[in-house]
Amino acid sequence: DDAEEEKDDAEEEKGDEEKGDKEDEDDKEDKGDEDKEAKQEKPKFGHRPKSLNSVPVTNTTLEKMPKKSKGSSSAIKINEDGKINTYYLPGATVVDNGKSVEYRPPYRFYLMKTDTTDYSKEENFYKPIFPGKTFSVDMDFRGQNGPSCGCNINFYLVDMPVSLPGKDKDYYCDAQCFPGLGCCHEFDMNEGNEHVQQITNHACTGHYSQDSSWKCNKWGDPEVKITPPEFGKGSGNTIDGTK
Repeated sequence: DDAEEEKDDAEEEKGDEEKGDKEDEDDKEDKGDEDKEAKQEKPKFGHRPKSLNSVPVTNTTLEKMPKKSKGSSSAIKINEDGKINTYYLPGATVVDNGKSVEYRPPYRFYLMKTDTTDYSKEENFYKPIFPGKTFSVDMDFRGQNGPSCGCNINFYLVDMPVSLPGKDKDYYCDAQCFPGLGCCHEFDMNEGNEHVQQITNHACTGHYSQDSSWKCNKWGDPEVKITPPEFGKGSGNTIDGTK
């Protein structure tokens, strides 16, 4: 009897140990899940994009573009010093008799002097002279298809073209210096969505304390960010981002 009791006690202790081991494993799994969730929830401030997500409009992409993304005309009218001049955004959906552009991701469009996708020649680009002048543009974020959180609509200036076509074959460059693309000065006149807006200057002097390898200032300086209550989604902000 004593032998049987000792055997039962040993089996019970073994069962308790196995139960304890299982509880420890469960605790570890729960902790692992918590750590995983914490990592997912923690915002990654300070991280820069590793690639350019937009696609240029070239002869190749024009052929592949859905009809709803390709406008019947790329001619856009711009008022310069009281005179209406016509320029072009190849591949863009231009509406309102040439006064408005309906932007459809993931494409990026370049303002050209003629309706061409030959981005290799500097003379093909429209390059306005801004010093001493005022530049204005209206942006309409209304409706369910407006740019929401996670979408970054950019309206910016870069010093295209660079000498090499790059991986996208459009001679593109900006201050992020993405792999396979060119590096150049960049000025973001407007970037953001219906929640936040930002204006940023990105120079390329090659001397930046954040990272000695930077050819251009990827962070930008100066940087002006407009957030609630100055700008944001809803009538409670000075500027309602849904309008």
